[in-house]
Amino acid sequence: MTDEQEFAAAESTDSDANANPNANGDANPNAEVDATADANPNVDPGADQFAVESAIDAIPDPWFAVDRRGRLREWNEAFAEATGYADAALDGMSAQGLVPEEERGTLRRVMSAVFEREEPDRRESLLLAASGERIPCEFASGPLTDDDGTVVGMTGTARRLERQPRLTDASPAQRHLEAIANDPRTIVALLDTEGRLRQANDAAVWFFGVDRESLRGRPLRDAPDRAFPARVRERLRNGIERAADGEFVRFELPCPYSDGEVVLDLVLRPVYGRDDRVESIIAEGIDITDRKRSQRELDRAQELLEQSHQIAGVGGWELDVSGDGIEMSWTEQVYRIYGLPVDEPLDVEAAIEFYHPEDRPRLCEAVERALEEGEPYDLELRLLTADDELRWIRTIGRPVRDDGEIVAVRGTIRDVTERKEREQALAASEARFRSLTEAMDTATVGTFILDDDYSVVWANELVEEYLGVDADAVVGRDKPELVESELKARFEKPERFASEVIGSYRDDTGIAEFECHVLAGDGREDRWLLHRSMPIEEGKYAGGRVEHYLDITDRKRRQRQLQAERDRFSALFENLGTPAVYY
Repeated sequence: MTDEQEFAAAESTDSDANANPNANGDANPNAEVDATADANPNVDPGADQFAVESAIDAIPDPWFAVDRRGRLREWNEAFAEATGYADAALDGMSAQGLVPEEERGTLRRVMSAVFEREEPDRRESLLLAASGERIPCEFASGPLTDDDGTVVGMTGTARRLERQPRLTDASPAQRHLEAIANDPRTIVALLDTEGRLRQANDAAVWFFGVDRESLRGRPLRDAPDRAFPARVRERLRNGIERAADGEFVRFELPCPYSDGEVVLDLVLRPVYGRDDRVESIIAEGIDITDRKRSQRELDRAQELLEQSHQIAGVGGWELDVSGDGIEMSWTEQVYRIYGLPVDEPLDVEAAIEFYHPEDRPRLCEAVERALEEGEPYDLELRLLTADDELRWIRTIGRPVRDDGEIVAVRGTIRDVTERKEREQALAASEARFRSLTEAMDTATVGTFILDDDYSVVWANELVEEYLGVDADAVVGRDKPELVESELKARFEKPERFASEVIGSYRDDTGIAEFECHVLAGDGREDRWLLHRSMPIEEGKYAGGRVEHYLDITDRKRRQRQLQAERDRFSALFENLGTPAVYY
């Protein structure tokens, strides 16, 4: 069954459901929902979908989309307002119910042409509102395709007319001839199979900037350079040859104009004679410059928004080179980072002057490579704001291509001053720490360094010699647990040692100092140590502690010898009956 036959069959089932729709907008209980028209599961219901829906609702004319069964699937606010139906009533409604009965046959033929031959259509007809009002409109419709290029429906607009429409069911050739005479917005020309001009409408004559008679009989590609420069003539010639061979040809054609470039959506449509041979070609060109510009602006805004929302406080920027020179645009956050008012006029050269003189060459080289070679960049640079404040920023740039050509560089910028300052402070602290530990490794003091959780982060070699533990093996261990499980057993008074050491952790603001006696065993020598523990108040391990073990064995030995001498002299003097006096 062809699409046209399917529409005819569907029309009979829809006529009762759509003939008297509820003017209050109640949903039609008989409306079918085509399972093939379900939303594409790959469409992100997030920011991208919101942007698309916003763009559709921004279309001033009523806009609609139907599936291959002619069921209404999408519409904008202008369409709902024009027809007077609520969204629930429009969802799944047959398009046949939105036109008067006498126009339904024409609608079926238009849909068949769109679905089977992928032909766009433009005609005047009537839109039937919920109130019964017959609204004169100019309908412009075309195929709706999925990502694979398969036609899945039809989309179009309905521009309201201030006069009654020309209702005609003429042949395509007749409709095009009428368009040549009446459509001021579309460039329409009738060509022979060699591309020579037979007839042109007023819009074409105005666009080419010459009189009609000077064009007639000349190849379209020989139109003035202003309309078709040399760089597009070959493409135009190739398109005409394909159309003469019976191919429907459509492409975008950029043409220079007095105030910039005009982009035409150009269609070359073959017209067949009685012998089924191509006898002429109809060329139609619609100015889509504004639409392309709007799409680029929408894409730009969307990408800037996505990039800016990756990290809070990030600004978005763009360098557009698609026109003459470089056009720079910033989001408000970029102005805030620079310390500038949002409306401050600024060009690229002035923006670069804000960077530190030593960093400017790196930035300029990165931007140049991105524009010329398509190389992205990610830099951290110093920026002197308008308030003379030195800040660190991170800027990321990515090239943007259009048909393989780099047309812009877009990116983000973020103030990373606080992070850089932390990194610099950490680096300085680590440098001091390395110097300290290197000095400790050559000293005569056994040392533990603990973090704020009292885990061992470093121990020197003398710890191994004095206490009999592997300095590397204890790194990362909980020091209180290490004391209880291993270290205290090495001392003459283990419980006192554990109590003194762990007690210093509870009062982590004070300095703890006591003498302790390590017993010989497992490769350890018998020695006396002075334990001294103090808090770390700043730097990488602020909140932790440093513990020193100083070997005082010789001092204790001398003290014991001295005490023995004193005891000996005391006994001698007691025997002599004379008190001993020490100086």
